[in-house]
Amino acid sequence: MHSCAIVLNGKLAAKTKDLERAHMRIREMDLLFGRYILAMRSALIEQEHGKGSEAAMVWIFNSLAGPGELPPEDETDAQAYFDREIAPVDESLQEIMSFWEADRQANAAKGVKS
Repeated sequence: MHSCAIVLNGKLAAKTKDLERAHMRIREMDLLFGRYILAMRSALIEQEHGKGSEAAMVWIFNSLAGPGELPPEDETDAQAYFDREIAPVDESLQEIMSFWEADRQANAAKGVKS
């Protein structure tokens, strides 16, 4: 095999592995998101039709405790904590939305539906 082909095959294999890793990360995030939505829905069912609000919070607690996502113990003001922690999330989401909007506009300019 020609050395150029060997280099290209190596690069292709590396890119294929990168794509596989990205695909698995996306699946992981999708499944975690789905798991949290399911726990929140179950908590609402528990609160409305089961053992009440305290039992419902067990659903929320367990879904956060399992993967180690409980809030810091020294946090005492839920709204201040949320406002502080959501700011970088919202900023990143805006960046993603801007990316997709630019992508849609570029595709529309080419006559491609997205």
